Amino acid sequence: MTDRPQDPEEREPLLHRMERSRTFRLADVLDRLQTALGCAVLVVLAVRTVLYLLVRAVL
Repeated sequence: MTDRPQDPEEREPLLHRMERSRTFRLADVLDRLQTALGCAVLVVLAVRTVLYLLVRAVL
């Protein structure tokens, strides 16, 4: 037995580390996708509102 504590990454199998990093990457991609979709919805609503107000002002 050695006196130094083992690194948790050394004890964790490589496959589990790969799955965990893939999960984190997928979560990051989904988070960015959700943010992008949210921004797109806000832009569409803003443009629609501005166009509606312009049409109301002309008519």
